Amino acid sequence: LELRSERRKLEEEKKNQELEMIRKLDDERQKISEKVQSDMSLKFELEKREQEKKLSDMQKALEDAQRKANATSERFRGEIFELDLEAGIRSTFPNDFIEEVPKGILGADVIQVVKDQMERDYGRIVWECKRTKSFNEEWVTKLKDDLIRANGNIGIIVTQTLPEDIK
Repeated sequence: LELRSERRKLEEEKKNQELEMIRKLDDERQKISEKVQSDMSLKFELEKREQEKKLSDMQKALEDAQRKANATSERFRGEIFELDLEAGIRSTFPNDFIEEVPKGILGADVIQVVKDQMERDYGRIVWECKRTKSFNEEWVTKLKDDLIRANGNIGIIVTQTLPEDIK
């Protein structure tokens, strides 16, 4: 009886130890699981922030590209406007000498040297082309300066937009 009692005690202790081990293992698994979840959550959050930063950078780059494209197309449309004006002057006044002022050079856009049938000079017309959405009064001052610089007689601003006080 004593042996059986001893044996039962030992078996119970063994079961208790096993249960204790199982509890400890479960606790460790739980801790590991929580750590993995925490690490994964942190990793996910960092990746999410990275993606947000990339998206933000891409949006800024896209906006910059659009702004540059718009500026380029505005400049391009202005150049086309100048070329149309130059072609119109050439066809209307075939005897005159038409000089296009190269881009990036200070001065008006086109200089027309008025000539008669005998190729004699009668004066210079200085043309300034503007294709913008609003009129700028500084254009008049610039044209006057260009007129002096080109030794011109008449200055003309060709624009699709008139000053507000002119209908």
